[in-house]
Amino acid sequence: TTAFLADSHGLFVVSGTTVVGHLDMPSRNVRAPASVNIVYVRTFRTSAVNAVLAVDTTDPTNPTVLAAYDLTGDGDEDVFDAEGTTVYAFNKTHLEIIGFGNPASPVLLGAMDFTFTGVATNDIQVTDMQVSGGRIYVAAADYGLVIVDIAS
Repeated sequence: TTAFLADSHGLFVVSGTTVVGHLDMPSRNVRAPASVNIVYVRTFRTSAVNAVLAVDTTDPTNPTVLAAYDLTGDGDEDVFDAEGTTVYAFNKTHLEIIGFGNPASPVLLGAMDFTFTGVATNDIQVTDMQVSGGRIYVAAADYGLVIVDIAS
């Protein structure tokens, strides 16, 4: 069993109870779609890179960055999820949908801005998100749940 973990020290590839690979890129979190040798890593804002990385883990002892997709915003209070080769990145009030069909050449598939009536953008804290069944579910701390239909 292989697990992928990310923190401010980078991406860790773990097999059983042993770290077998490491990518030295401060990261926030990782998504590993089932049965794929590509994982998606959300960089940590202190890394000076505000991006989603496509990382090849075919050789788990040597994870390799294939591409970085630069995201809009400051990289603060943001979350992301992946479904297949599509990554959904949310930064405060901006959603970006990125296609990694060709992992070495990601493309923006769509973007959307959200407003929260009477709330300053800097006050919004997005804490989690998940893509499921043609919808994106975003938890916005004190401001509740945002559900976005992406089926079409």
